[in-house]
Amino acid sequence: MKHTKNILKSLLITVMALSLLAVSCKKDEGGSKPTDPTPTTITASDLTRVLNDIVITGSISFANVTPASGTATVTAETDTYDTLKAGLDGVLAIEQEQVTVKASYGAKNGKTFDLTLTITAKAGYVLDDKMTEYTYNTSNKTAQLIITITAANNQDWK
Repeated sequence: MKHTKNILKSLLITVMALSLLAVSCKKDEGGSKPTDPTPTTITASDLTRVLNDIVITGSISFANVTPASGTATVTAETDTYDTLKAGLDGVLAIEQEQVTVKASYGAKNGKTFDLTLTITAKAGYVLDDKMTEYTYNTSNKTAQLIITITAANNQDWK
């Protein structure tokens, strides 16, 4: 009987120690970090600010681009399609901390072509689903912007 009491006491102490350990592991250390952080929302103005910073000297500047309803227009400073596309590939291939941008190019249509930007938020970020400047796709949670680019001096693309 004496051994049974000791075993039960030891078992009780072990269970209490494990439950205290489990509770302490769930606690937020220091109270400064939430256990389930709220993702940061990326707004249309955030996306436009990044877009406006894209400048390829002698080729194109997006500084004055103002998206509306998923579209925008810009005039290039060159009429050489391959040079412009190579420059854009270099700039748009860089992944931001917050988003991934995938660029696709429409066919040259005389003086214009469409550049389609598909933007996806990375882990810890979400795109604002109420934006109207970009087309927001609720099924895959991406934003899209189609930029019609016109060749310099209203020439046909070379």
